[in-house]
Amino acid sequence: MVTLSQTVIAFRSRIEDEAVFLDTCEGGNPGTPSNRSIWLLGIEPGWSLADEAADDEIDAEREAKLTAYAVELQLEWPFNRNAFKLLSTLNGGVPEDYREFALAARPFERGSTGYFKANLFPEPCNNVGEWDDVSATKTGFTTKDAYRSWMRKNRFRIMTKWIERCRPRLVIGTGLTHLDDFLAITGTTEK
Repeated sequence: MVTLSQTVIAFRSRIEDEAVFLDTCEGGNPGTPSNRSIWLLGIEPGWSLADEAADDEIDAEREAKLTAYAVELQLEWPFNRNAFKLLSTLNGGVPEDYREFALAARPFERGSTGYFKANLFPEPCNNVGEWDDVSATKTGFTTKDAYRSWMRKNRFRIMTKWIERCRPRLVIGTGLTHLDDFLAITGTTEK
């Protein structure tokens, strides 16, 4: 029998707890059936080398922006800039006006409404093919395949419940390599 560390137990307990699901997501508001949001779902949070370097020298201002998931910080990341271009277009604007759209709508910020951002797998990595010792120690899984398998069993059922509860206007899944995962959590039976 394998004994799990307190770190692993805490990580897994958090993932399995439906009540703290929102804490495992980037931000925004998941909405309600009467005030529905647009959900943007990725595969996993990105964590670039620039983010790592900034994290090593984190100051109070950047920490506050990270905690709030502030649009000003999000605009530094290519993925979020592209998301804002898409959302601007869905909102009747043009992709080139993404910055103005983001600053006005404040997508994904803590306390904002109308938009919600999360990932299938909450452990951040430099790329989707990577699995390092830090992630293995934190999650207790020696391989990314084992981690993903466990997440599919435990996190996906909770994501499905939240989608059913909140009834988003639209769920956008980004990452064609995980199309089947996005279809599974949304209950979509046809591709």
